[in-house]
Amino acid sequence: MMESVAKAPAQTPRWFWLLQWGSPALLLAAVWFPLGEPVPLPLHLFLTLLATVLAVFFLIAPRRLRYALTSEGLQVSRLSSTVIWPYAGLRASAPSGRLGLKVGGTGMAGYYTGNYQWRGEGPKHVQAVASRLDRGVLIDHDGRTYFLTPADPAGFLQQLRQRGAGVMD
Repeated sequence: MMESVAKAPAQTPRWFWLLQWGSPALLLAAVWFPLGEPVPLPLHLFLTLLATVLAVFFLIAPRRLRYALTSEGLQVSRLSSTVIWPYAGLRASAPSGRLGLKVGGTGMAGYYTGNYQWRGEGPKHVQAVASRLDRGVLIDHDGRTYFLTPADPAGFLQQLRQRGAGVMD
Protein backbone atom coordinates (compact mmCIF):
# COMPACT_ATOMS: atom_id res chain seq x y z
CA MET A 1 0.00 0.00 0.00
CA MET A 2 1.30 3.43 -0.92
CA GLU A 3 0.03 6.69 0.52
CA SER A 4 1.11 9.75 -1.45
CA VAL A 5 2.25 12.78 0.53
CA ALA A 6 1.50 16.21 -0.89
CA LYS A 7 4.59 18.35 -1.34
CA ALA A 8 4.62 21.99 -0.35
CA PRO A 9 3.85 24.46 -3.13
CA ALA A 10 6.84 26.23 -4.58
CA GLN A 11 7.48 29.65 -3.10
CA THR A 12 9.88 31.28 -5.49
CA PRO A 13 10.29 35.00 -6.21
CA ARG A 14 8.97 36.14 -9.55
CA TRP A 15 12.43 37.35 -10.64
CA PHE A 16 13.71 33.79 -10.25
CA TRP A 17 10.93 32.40 -12.47
CA LEU A 18 11.73 35.08 -15.06
CA LEU A 19 15.43 34.26 -14.93
CA GLN A 20 14.73 30.54 -15.24
CA TRP A 21 12.34 30.77 -18.18
CA GLY A 22 14.23 33.67 -19.73
CA SER A 23 17.25 31.43 -20.37
CA PRO A 24 15.71 29.18 -23.05
CA ALA A 25 13.68 32.11 -24.42
CA LEU A 26 16.80 34.27 -24.81
CA LEU A 27 18.68 31.39 -26.39
CA LEU A 28 15.90 30.86 -28.94
CA ALA A 29 15.64 34.59 -29.65
CA ALA A 30 19.38 34.84 -30.29
CA VAL A 31 19.23 31.94 -32.74
CA TRP A 32 16.00 32.75 -34.56
CA PHE A 33 16.34 36.54 -34.59
CA PRO A 34 20.08 37.28 -34.84
CA LEU A 35 21.21 40.90 -34.72
CA GLY A 36 24.10 40.33 -37.12
CA GLU A 37 24.83 37.56 -39.56
CA PRO A 38 22.59 34.46 -39.45
CA VAL A 39 23.75 31.57 -37.31
CA PRO A 40 25.14 28.61 -39.34
CA LEU A 41 22.57 25.82 -39.73
CA PRO A 42 24.33 23.16 -37.57
CA LEU A 43 24.74 25.65 -34.69
CA HIS A 44 21.20 26.89 -35.26
CA LEU A 45 19.82 23.36 -34.87
CA PHE A 46 22.04 22.59 -31.86
CA LEU A 47 21.06 25.76 -29.96
CA THR A 48 17.36 25.24 -30.75
CA LEU A 49 17.60 21.69 -29.43
CA LEU A 50 19.45 22.91 -26.32
CA ALA A 51 16.77 25.52 -25.58
CA THR A 52 14.05 22.89 -26.05
CA VAL A 53 15.80 20.44 -23.70
CA LEU A 54 16.16 23.18 -21.07
CA ALA A 55 12.47 24.09 -21.31
CA VAL A 56 11.41 20.43 -21.03
CA PHE A 57 13.70 19.97 -18.02
CA PHE A 58 12.19 23.04 -16.32
CA LEU A 59 8.70 21.59 -16.89
CA ILE A 60 9.36 17.98 -15.91
CA ALA A 61 11.74 18.23 -12.93
CA PRO A 62 9.34 19.81 -10.39
CA ARG A 63 6.62 17.30 -11.35
CA ARG A 64 8.92 14.34 -10.61
CA LEU A 65 9.52 15.47 -7.01
CA ARG A 66 7.34 13.20 -4.84
CA TYR A 67 7.10 11.66 -1.39
CA ALA A 68 5.09 8.56 -0.52
CA LEU A 69 4.61 6.41 2.56
CA THR A 70 4.76 2.76 1.54
CA SER A 71 4.62 -0.47 3.51
CA GLU A 72 8.39 -0.79 3.07
CA GLY A 73 9.43 2.77 3.96
CA LEU A 74 9.49 6.40 2.92
CA GLN A 75 9.69 6.67 -0.87
CA VAL A 76 11.39 9.80 -2.21
CA SER A 77 11.35 10.49 -5.95
CA ARG A 78 13.19 13.12 -7.94
CA LEU A 79 14.03 13.49 -11.61
CA SER A 80 17.08 11.23 -11.48
CA SER A 81 15.97 8.44 -9.12
CA THR A 82 13.53 6.98 -6.62
CA VAL A 83 14.68 5.59 -3.27
CA ILE A 84 12.90 3.88 -0.39
CA TRP A 85 14.21 4.43 3.14
CA PRO A 86 13.02 1.86 5.72
CA TYR A 87 11.15 3.50 8.61
CA ALA A 88 13.27 1.69 11.20
CA GLY A 89 16.40 3.55 10.08
CA LEU A 90 14.87 7.04 9.95
CA ARG A 91 15.13 9.90 12.42
CA ALA A 92 12.98 12.91 11.59
CA SER A 93 12.50 16.40 12.99
CA ALA A 94 10.92 19.74 12.15
CA PRO A 95 13.79 22.24 11.95
CA SER A 96 13.71 25.99 12.43
CA GLY A 97 16.35 26.58 9.72
CA ARG A 98 16.33 26.74 5.95
CA LEU A 99 18.41 25.85 2.94
CA GLY A 100 21.37 28.12 2.38
CA LEU A 101 23.94 28.28 -0.39
CA LYS A 102 23.81 25.51 -2.97
CA VAL A 103 27.04 23.51 -2.85
CA GLY A 104 26.15 21.12 -5.68
CA GLY A 105 23.01 19.98 -7.44
CA THR A 106 19.98 21.62 -8.98
CA GLY A 107 18.35 24.80 -7.80
CA MET A 108 15.40 26.04 -9.81
CA ALA A 109 11.92 27.27 -9.09
CA GLY A 110 10.02 24.52 -7.27
CA TYR A 111 12.85 21.96 -7.46
CA TYR A 112 15.84 21.99 -5.12
CA THR A 113 17.99 18.86 -5.09
CA GLY A 114 21.59 18.27 -4.17
CA ASN A 115 23.89 19.47 -1.42
CA TYR A 116 23.08 22.73 0.34
CA GLN A 117 24.49 24.55 3.33
CA TRP A 118 22.08 24.62 6.24
CA ARG A 119 21.12 27.92 7.87
CA GLY A 120 20.01 27.16 11.39
CA GLU A 121 20.67 24.78 14.22
CA GLY A 122 21.68 21.26 13.37
CA PRO A 123 23.78 20.01 10.48
CA LYS A 124 26.11 22.21 8.46
CA HIS A 125 25.06 20.62 5.16
CA VAL A 126 21.95 18.79 3.99
CA GLN A 127 20.91 16.85 0.93
CA ALA A 128 17.80 18.63 -0.39
CA VAL A 129 14.88 16.97 -2.14
CA ALA A 130 12.55 19.92 -1.75
CA SER A 131 10.07 22.22 -3.45
CA ARG A 132 10.98 25.29 -1.38
CA LEU A 133 13.80 26.55 0.83
CA ASP A 134 12.17 26.47 4.28
CA ARG A 135 9.40 24.98 6.47
CA GLY A 136 10.27 21.38 5.82
CA VAL A 137 11.44 18.25 7.61
CA LEU A 138 14.95 16.96 8.26
CA ILE A 139 15.38 13.21 7.79
CA ASP A 140 18.52 11.43 9.01
CA HIS A 141 19.19 8.19 7.14
CA ASP A 142 22.44 6.21 6.82
CA GLY A 143 24.58 9.06 8.16
CA ARG A 144 23.13 11.68 5.81
CA THR A 145 20.66 14.45 6.53
CA TYR A 146 17.95 15.16 3.97
CA PHE A 147 15.60 18.14 3.74
CA LEU A 148 12.08 17.38 2.46
CA THR A 149 9.14 19.76 2.12
CA PRO A 150 5.79 18.03 2.61
CA ALA A 151 2.74 20.33 2.53
CA ASP A 152 1.93 19.44 6.17
CA PRO A 153 5.23 18.87 8.02
CA ALA A 154 3.54 18.12 11.39
CA GLY A 155 1.16 15.59 9.83
CA PHE A 156 4.03 14.03 7.91
CA LEU A 157 6.06 13.61 11.11
CA GLN A 158 3.04 12.04 12.82
CA GLN A 159 2.64 9.56 9.95
CA LEU A 160 6.34 8.66 10.17
CA ARG A 161 6.04 8.13 13.95
CA GLN A 162 3.03 5.84 13.46
CA ARG A 163 5.07 3.76 11.00
CA GLY A 164 8.00 3.31 13.41
CA ALA A 165 10.39 6.09 12.43
CA GLY A 166 12.19 7.97 15.19
CA VAL A 167 10.68 11.44 15.41
CA MET A 168 12.31 14.11 17.56
CA ASP A 169 10.21 16.91 18.96
